[in-house]
Amino acid sequence: MSAEKKSDVKDARKVIVNKIVEGLEKGEIPWKKPWKDRAFSGMPRNAVSGRPYHGMNVLLLLAAGRTDPRWCTYETAKKSGWQVKSGERATPIVRCSQVTKTKMVKEKEADPETGEIREREVEKKVSYWMFKLWKVFNAEQLDGIPSLTVEEERQIRPTDDDVKNKISEVLSRIPGVSLHFGGNEAYYSSKGDFIRLPEASQFEDQVGLLGVFAHEATHATGVESRLDREEFRKYHGSLDERAREELVAEIGSALLCGELGVPDDIDRNVGYIGSWIKQLKDDPRSLFIAVAKAEKAVDLLQGRLDLNEERQARKEFREKPLASDEALPSLSSLQKEENLLPSLDEKTSEPAENLVSEPSL
Repeated sequence: MSAEKKSDVKDARKVIVNKIVEGLEKGEIPWKKPWKDRAFSGMPRNAVSGRPYHGMNVLLLLAAGRTDPRWCTYETAKKSGWQVKSGERATPIVRCSQVTKTKMVKEKEADPETGEIREREVEKKVSYWMFKLWKVFNAEQLDGIPSLTVEEERQIRPTDDDVKNKISEVLSRIPGVSLHFGGNEAYYSSKGDFIRLPEASQFEDQVGLLGVFAHEATHATGVESRLDREEFRKYHGSLDERAREELVAEIGSALLCGELGVPDDIDRNVGYIGSWIKQLKDDPRSLFIAVAKAEKAVDLLQGRLDLNEERQARKEFREKPLASDEALPSLSSLQKEENLLPSLDEKTSEPAENLVSEPSL
């Protein structure tokens, strides 16, 4: 990767992470704050198609502090007859796509007759991730966009049966994990492979119960027999290591709750905020790594990840040389591949007219 491209990756990483750090420095978990001020009307979604955003973009859009869940680009707003209000600035999000190309690489091999080690060039297919910057505006920043309907405005409160069904579905995807109620603590025990929650009646509402369960279920994916997450293995090593696993669980619970259609609005881990700020400032890549691991956990909890295939991929990855440390980890893979992302430093304040068309996210 060229020096210029490495700089672009670093700049983009810094800007994105700074947006999350700004919220954390207020003593809040920024992707949860909006739902404390207003009834939950859904996770961030495209204002025209209604398609939900995913992964890192969920965190970026929630951290923007808007209470309307609808977002779109300037061009889409214009085509829809809406106008960006004067002085409003866009929120940057990212779109990633995997690109495969063929290149010549050097391999060492032993001569079958002499045993001499020699190099030869072979043609190999190499996959890497391309990151593209998009700028979106919230419905609150637009004139002319219809207000949310009464149905969209209503606060979503699942019934007791709804919560039980959602929990049962998630548990069915992590066989071996049992759920117990009682006591005043919520935790996952790897020794007994069980989740313990306080009695349902001790929660303010069923949304709170589901959110805490989602957090502990994310922890449960980290054991060796499942995703074998390094942060989970080192959980008791130090406060910093614990904070890393708790960040994965926090993001995982937010993403899972979003897919289940409820807000994850309980600030369980405000005590880790200081550690998270230090962690993200010291190594901005850590946020992308945490999101990647949280997404993989949610994929498992939602039945989209085959554990046998995951174990094989993990085995192959451990046997494979790593790419440059300057590479940005993909949002759906823990492999360090070459990643390209344009710098955001100058572009975050571009005039609305210069923004590109709608991403498919």
